[in-house]
Amino acid sequence: MKETKKTAKRTKMAAVSMALAAMMAGQTVVVMAGESDSNVLYTFPLTDGIEIEASTMDFNRDKTQYIDQVYEERTNVKIDWNISPVADWSTTLNLRLNSGELPDLMLINKSLTNQFAEEGYFVDFAEYLDQMPNLSAWIEKIPAIYNDTVDGDGHLYCLTTFNTRGQVPRQSIYRKDIWEKEGLEAPTTIDELYDQLVQLKEKYPDSVPVVNRWGASNLIGQLAVLYNTKYDFYLDSDTNTYEYGPATEKFKSAIQTLQKFYEAGLIDPEFATISDDQFVERITSGKALFMFSEYLCCMNTENQGDWNGNGRVNNPDFDLEPLTPLATEYGSGKIEVQSPTARGGYAIAINADSEYVDQLVALVDYQLSDEMIDLVNWGIEGETYDIEDGKKTWMIDNDKKKELGLDARSGMWIPIDQDCSDSSLSEIDIENTMAANAKVSDFAFYDAKKTLSFTAEEQDTISEIMTPVKTYVDEEVMNFITGKKNMEEDWDAFEEKISDMNYEEVLSMYRDKYEKLPEDQKGFDDQLGF
Repeated sequence: MKETKKTAKRTKMAAVSMALAAMMAGQTVVVMAGESDSNVLYTFPLTDGIEIEASTMDFNRDKTQYIDQVYEERTNVKIDWNISPVADWSTTLNLRLNSGELPDLMLINKSLTNQFAEEGYFVDFAEYLDQMPNLSAWIEKIPAIYNDTVDGDGHLYCLTTFNTRGQVPRQSIYRKDIWEKEGLEAPTTIDELYDQLVQLKEKYPDSVPVVNRWGASNLIGQLAVLYNTKYDFYLDSDTNTYEYGPATEKFKSAIQTLQKFYEAGLIDPEFATISDDQFVERITSGKALFMFSEYLCCMNTENQGDWNGNGRVNNPDFDLEPLTPLATEYGSGKIEVQSPTARGGYAIAINADSEYVDQLVALVDYQLSDEMIDLVNWGIEGETYDIEDGKKTWMIDNDKKKELGLDARSGMWIPIDQDCSDSSLSEIDIENTMAANAKVSDFAFYDAKKTLSFTAEEQDTISEIMTPVKTYVDEEVMNFITGKKNMEEDWDAFEEKISDMNYEEVLSMYRDKYEKLPEDQKGFDDQLGF
């Protein structure tokens, strides 16, 4: 393993040793913040300012708004941003990782840090926990921040992003006005939906009945979860052990359904490549009739998209409504419930060879302070928000929020204040959210309580086996959906191929790792976010 100039100088702290010992014993790690900030590496604004390069995705905004400027002033950190479109982010990041030319600070995901950890690219936050009081306090409140990114050797090469409470479940969304106009009852099963969409496609030939965003994997994942499986390794509620989704009958049924819908012209033919703007245009123009899984807040809230409001510009009857997930042959339909964390899907990492490692560690911790969370979520007290009876209230409208950049994405993904996010919702979206939360246990597909951690050697094995498997599965699943492959004639060969590629070895690793967990860490995260 490469030893960097920074990591070579550091020794493990007592708090870290205790944390790692607890981790190895299978306990949930809780690191207490110190009684004062006297042990922090730097305070802000820095006395001596620094200039760094940072990479992230655009999320439909650049980094030039007023709040971005205030962020730099409060930190005395000048940031040269390398911003990629959401669709290109993973490719761009991979190219930089393979070249070894990394920015100082980067948005990444846990799988990539695992893959490149042996190169010595990343700072190990585990070595700094006793000097990061804000992070430690958040870990105490939400242990998943640690558990979702720590690897099997106790390293924290990245920190998962999170919000302060959690996120509501998504739901299916349908054009209620169209269903009512045509005298149709809201569908309750996947078969009812198919039959109804066939009818509606005939009456509305220019429609795109089913739309999705974020690529083919998102749509496949939505259908997989609806059938109580996943497009990857997952903890199965029926077997109480880990399964590999593409090798299950449930997944086959999900792909059969997608093929059936695609063949009937019910799925957007550009479902694999559609941009966010194209997705929204299909909705607000009235072409889209159904979404398998979407965020409820987008339907009526202006700063989230206001699909209903924009749809009613040309059609006053336009009415999108949430729908309970559709039942399948495997029982009531499921939709994923998101935890407060991104589970390492979006994570922060520091280049171990940066000349500003200590400053950046301190900066990441400072981002987790109440002061900075308030700044990038709410803005400036007395200018953008006020406090009445201990509760923050807005002094500006949504257009002004957008203009100033108040969306929690200044800096390197500061946590989203859920109270702030909820404050922007329309009354009807709040009602929908509360209704969804009230019945979430009826249709939630919960993740495992603890993200499994693998050693560097185990990660190498997983990567060696699963990289070609994933490539093959992605290609073949698309072939099945689009009808290039026949489900009845070719699926057995598909399963035999992935078996020959030895996915079972990795599945056994997941199952063995899960079985060794203490009983209190087994099961599902059925309390997160609510």
